[in-house]
Amino acid sequence: RMTLSLTSRFHHECPWFILVQLAMSLMIALGLSLWETGLSQIAWMVGVFVVYLVALTSIRPYFCPLNYYCDVTCTVGKLLILIAVLPYQTTSQQFGAHITIIAVAVYCAAAAHCG
Repeated sequence: RMTLSLTSRFHHECPWFILVQLAMSLMIALGLSLWETGLSQIAWMVGVFVVYLVALTSIRPYFCPLNYYCDVTCTVGKLLILIAVLPYQTTSQQFGAHITIIAVAVYCAAAAHCG
C-alpha cells in the first residue's frame, strides 16, 4: 500500500504527484542551506532536477499532455540555466554569457506558453 503511489498514474481523486513536487522544493531549499559554496549548491540542484525529470518522464503523471510537456520543458530550462552559470562559478570572465541568455529565454518562453 505504501508503494502504490510509485506505480499508479494520476487520477483526479488522488493528485499524489504534488508530493513529489513539494519534496523537490524541499530538497532545493535544503541544498542551499547545507552547502556554502556555489559549485556544491549548483551540483545539488542539478542532481535534484535530474531525478525529478527522470521521475516525470517515466511516470507521466499529468492527465493533459500539454501540462506534461510544459513541465518537462520548464525543468529542462531550469537545468540549462544551472549548467549555463557553471562557468561563472569557476572563472570571473564573461565566458558563456550567450548560453545563459539562451537558457533564460528558453525557460521564459516555456513558462509563458504554459502559464
